[in-house]
Amino acid sequence: MKNRTRCLLFFLSMGITSAIAQAPVIATFSPASGPVGTAVSITGENFSSTPADNIVYFGATRATVIAASATQLDVTAPWGATFKPVTVTVNGLTAYSSKPFVVTFSGSTGTFANRTDFYGGMQTRWGIVGDVDGDGKTDLLAVDEAGNTVSVLRNTSTTGTLSWESFAPMVSFPTGLNPYSLALGDLDGDGMQDLVVTNVNGSSISVFRNTSSPGSIAFEAAVDFESDPGPYFVSIRDLDGDGRSDIATAVANNFGVGLVSVYRNTAVLGSITLDSFAPRVSIQAGNGGVWCVMLEDVDSDAKPDILVSSGGDGQFSILKNVSTPGVLDAGSFAEKVNFHTGGYPAIMAVADFDGDDKKDVAISANDSLFLFRNTSMPGEINAASFVRQDVLAPSGNWNPTAGDVDGDGKQDLLIRGGGGSLLIYKNNSTPGGFSFSMPTALPVGDGSLGISVTDLDGDGKSDLMLSHEIFNTLIVFQNIELNPPTALPADFVGNAGFEAKWMGLENTYEYHLDVSTAADFLSFVPGYENKIISLWNPGLIRSTVTGLAPNTDYFYRVRAITNNLPSPNSATIAVHTTPHPAMASPNIWANQFGDWGEEEVQTMTSDDHGNIYVAGHFNGTLSFGTTTLTSQGDFDIFFARLDANGNAVWARSIGGPYYDNEVSIAVDDHGLYLTAQFWGDTDVDPGPASTIFSNEGQPYVNDGFFAKYNLNDGSLAWARKLTDAASWSSSSIGVDNSGVYLTGHYSGAVDFNPGAGIATLTSQGQDDVFLAKYTTRGNYVWARSMGGAGNDTSWGLLVDDSGVYIHGHYGDSGDFDPRSGEYILYGFGGFFGRYDLGTGNFRYAKSVGTGSIYSMCRFGNSVYIVGDFYGVIDADPGAGTSMIGSYEFNNVLIGKYGLSDGKYRWAQSLPTTGFALARKVLADPSGIYVSGLFGGSVDFDPSVNEAARSNARTETFSAHYSFHDGSLDWAKTLGGPSGYSVSIAAAMTRSGYYLAGLFGETVNFDPYTGSTFRTGVANNDVFIAKYQRSCMDIDKPFITALAHSENLLLRSSSSTDNQWFKNGEALKGATDQILKVRSSGSYTVQVNHHGCYSPMSDAFVVTKKNGDRNFTAETNAGSNIRLYPNPASDMLNIDWQDLDGDVPSEVTITDAFGRKLFSRTMSTGESVLDVSNLPTGLYVFQVRQGSKVYDERFIKK
Repeated sequence: MKNRTRCLLFFLSMGITSAIAQAPVIATFSPASGPVGTAVSITGENFSSTPADNIVYFGATRATVIAASATQLDVTAPWGATFKPVTVTVNGLTAYSSKPFVVTFSGSTGTFANRTDFYGGMQTRWGIVGDVDGDGKTDLLAVDEAGNTVSVLRNTSTTGTLSWESFAPMVSFPTGLNPYSLALGDLDGDGMQDLVVTNVNGSSISVFRNTSSPGSIAFEAAVDFESDPGPYFVSIRDLDGDGRSDIATAVANNFGVGLVSVYRNTAVLGSITLDSFAPRVSIQAGNGGVWCVMLEDVDSDAKPDILVSSGGDGQFSILKNVSTPGVLDAGSFAEKVNFHTGGYPAIMAVADFDGDDKKDVAISANDSLFLFRNTSMPGEINAASFVRQDVLAPSGNWNPTAGDVDGDGKQDLLIRGGGGSLLIYKNNSTPGGFSFSMPTALPVGDGSLGISVTDLDGDGKSDLMLSHEIFNTLIVFQNIELNPPTALPADFVGNAGFEAKWMGLENTYEYHLDVSTAADFLSFVPGYENKIISLWNPGLIRSTVTGLAPNTDYFYRVRAITNNLPSPNSATIAVHTTPHPAMASPNIWANQFGDWGEEEVQTMTSDDHGNIYVAGHFNGTLSFGTTTLTSQGDFDIFFARLDANGNAVWARSIGGPYYDNEVSIAVDDHGLYLTAQFWGDTDVDPGPASTIFSNEGQPYVNDGFFAKYNLNDGSLAWARKLTDAASWSSSSIGVDNSGVYLTGHYSGAVDFNPGAGIATLTSQGQDDVFLAKYTTRGNYVWARSMGGAGNDTSWGLLVDDSGVYIHGHYGDSGDFDPRSGEYILYGFGGFFGRYDLGTGNFRYAKSVGTGSIYSMCRFGNSVYIVGDFYGVIDADPGAGTSMIGSYEFNNVLIGKYGLSDGKYRWAQSLPTTGFALARKVLADPSGIYVSGLFGGSVDFDPSVNEAARSNARTETFSAHYSFHDGSLDWAKTLGGPSGYSVSIAAAMTRSGYYLAGLFGETVNFDPYTGSTFRTGVANNDVFIAKYQRSCMDIDKPFITALAHSENLLLRSSSSTDNQWFKNGEALKGATDQILKVRSSGSYTVQVNHHGCYSPMSDAFVVTKKNGDRNFTAETNAGSNIRLYPNPASDMLNIDWQDLDGDVPSEVTITDAFGRKLFSRTMSTGESVLDVSNLPTGLYVFQVRQGSKVYDERFIKK
């Protein structure tokens, strides 16, 4: 009995002590603001003289008390302080300051660049921050509506670092049904922040007593208190001035008559029970949804008033606090004063925005945000106490929150805006007026709810935390100093632009680039003020700057944009563009053809009479001169003939209801040959008649055809169809006197005989290369297959008298000998190969690079290739090594190789920062022409001298290179600031060099030397442009003999620019029209006009007889056999022409002195002879068949 009495007396004494203790009072604190660590003096009454007995919080976070007396506390401002009142708890009672301590910091250029997401629960709703365990670090809290829990993530961060490791694993505690919001406050006077949660569908609030200790999170089981239906928001504050923190909730009440419910705190020190709060007092606050309640002293009478929003009434209301200590009832608050907003107001922020020491209100309603400036007098609240000032109008906003994000001591506004952004309005207000900057949008995604501004990592700067109800996360944004990117000197500097360079930053996906002609950036190049560069790359970043003037000074700088916030500017980089280059090959004319559909040139060729032919596909309508073509389906095929002036002679179209595509054409004197693909039924006859081909292969996979059309009018001569297996594509067609050639790729089994016979080839892998020959009437001759297990394709072919050449890409080691032999190209990359015209037999195949070879041409005894590759490659497919390229860039390949054997001569790489596709290579006596399309910057000069061209859009390029070593002669691009062009085809005649492709908007087809502008119609148009060749064709000269009394005279048909040769060697100084001959030999002449060479003349053989003064001479104009190339360097090709193939041929080779150097029997099936071991000189090639003898002379050079 005695022990029980002692226990009872103990608890009674605890209650009596609490009851008779006087509540502390905070009068002022100084300074009112400062950085973390500031020494702050709090003056007031009823403090403890023992520092440890005074528990001080700066909003969410506990502060350290340094010294104490009954009337003054010296404390240190903690990191993690939030924009809430300073509280002092002594003897279980708490005092609130009238305003928060404002944490300031330097470095307003900081950004919320570092984002970390934490799981918040199955259905995360409101989130807040607070120092739960009293360790001086601000923790994260959120409710999970679906899981019926509230969770805490304990802050374990180190200064300056926020990451997933900065918070301990989530600790969760059960709540009532469907929790929505929460608040922290010391409810039992023990100095720890207790927790209150609203349970929307539980019609209750849950109160958790905090029993945590530093480093450990713990709460007692929740004590639930009844509520009217639908409590949403909760606030904690001492409303009656008795030193105990009371609770107020906003209650939707089934969205009828909304209420504010007030729970007066009657708790004793260290205990929360059902008796800790008096029965709730509910006050009508509005209609149709009461969402938000705030407890703030807005009339400066030291009593927190109630502010509540009413969605159905389109207003917020203030209930003035008139309570007395220990009493909270309906009479403790005056009649509400309403302030109209319109719309559906929900969440409020209350803060002194203009710095006049009066608390203002920001409230969202639908898509509007309203600011109400406080003009009240102390102790008075009426309709004139707030003046509405609509200075902000963000779209789709909700949930305004006050917080100082830039450390200037002013409360900025953070608002959930439309489009998934958090809008940050920097506060520029002065007393008596609001002013906010335009918002910075921080991408967060739609669904952010609770927003908190506080220092989470102890670096003294405000970080952000928000809860997200869509992602179900708590998102932390660390406020870090964002260093500017490191700008680097520009490269690829050309006459029209350059490549700006800088080092990218981690976690940065956007940069802003400025370019100016002035170092102070008072003006900007059009399009280059805050030009957005969206790219994630922590390494080197390049951006093409184009549309600039030549020979001009420019300056550029760059900023990093992280979470929509800019870094300082980088250092300024100066650039001087180069002068316009010396230009050759000026434009002669440029024509456009098109209409309101889409069209694309895919192929172009020419004939010996100067006509040009183009083909491609189109939909809608396409006009060539007076001829308008109309497609039958998605895309039809067009082909047209133009004269040397670009005028349409005729235009035809063929096709069906679906896609017809992949066109290639070739011409000879007898017709135009065309191959293409089709899907579904297609009519290949452009005339009134019909020749229908139906798709017979796999559904939705193309079949193919090839056909001949008349040159005079484009009418159909004949057509043949090939049926696919799994896939089929004929990429190119060629023709010579003996037949028509096709190449491309296929998979599965394909019958390449369009006639009655069967010629089935079966692929080895996914796609194999095919090469097929047909007669000039389309009848099958032979077909060959090459490839391996990967994807192999041939992009084109070249047919001349030395063989048929193909080129393309192979994907995995493949066999390129289609007959009984085997020749493996290992790995993958571009390839080119040579095959016999008559049989398709393998001669050689070469692998070059890691990409594709897109085009190939022959000039003299060499072939020239263009393609692309990445990295560093060995361009010598033989035993030698020639490393070209760069891992930093994509690369264009240009190479020269032997005609007869594919041996390496030289190769060059053109680096590009974007992409460049060399689609065509051609040659004339001046050198080689390379054309294609590109974007970004390309250095067209493979030597140390850069000739860069820059383009932010796709443009056509054309460049000219030397035969000797691939050095650049000139380069040009076709485009413009408002246009784009894509060159896909090129051709050459005696009078000019042609480019064809598509273009859009406005393009200049004569850059630098003049202006030839064309403007496209609708989507894009076809262009065909003619340019002057660097060398015009020079006729082959011929030699005649003149009588002379002492010496033989030879005369060239060209009056000037001659160079005479004897036995293949140039005669020094022999450049006149007439050559005096003094000795036997084989004489030839060649014309060199300004670096352009004619073909070598036929040889004129001079033989000395009967003394010094007597000569015989004869011209070697041909025989029943033909040798080429002549002169020859290594392989000599033999065209037996009409020799009898069934009779053996005895072949001998003798030199100019009659010495026999070679003799053996050959058959007409042998077409190549190796003469590389013969010395330089003139030789006679003699064939004997029975009694018939045929002679042909050739020169070995």
